[in-house]
Amino acid sequence: MPPELLVRLSPYTEPEPTPESLEFWRDRMTGFDPSGPALWCGTPDTGETTLVGDQITRVLSDRARTTVRRLQGELRAPERWSC
Repeated sequence: MPPELLVRLSPYTEPEPTPESLEFWRDRMTGFDPSGPALWCGTPDTGETTLVGDQITRVLSDRARTTVRRLQGELRAPERWSC
């Protein structure tokens, strides 16, 4: 592993939005109703735990697939969680 990846970093702190950014998003979101689409944001938390999940399938390049297989062995990840 490259040494630069082993350096500890402080946690990322989100910067405050700029006035230009706020204006941009206010313009884009004017009239948006969060209750329209089935989004989790803008809806009350039910407080109930669910096991609802989803699956995403992607076709990986040969190089990406080889890397995932190598990392699977190095990290001892179960086969069913990789490509």
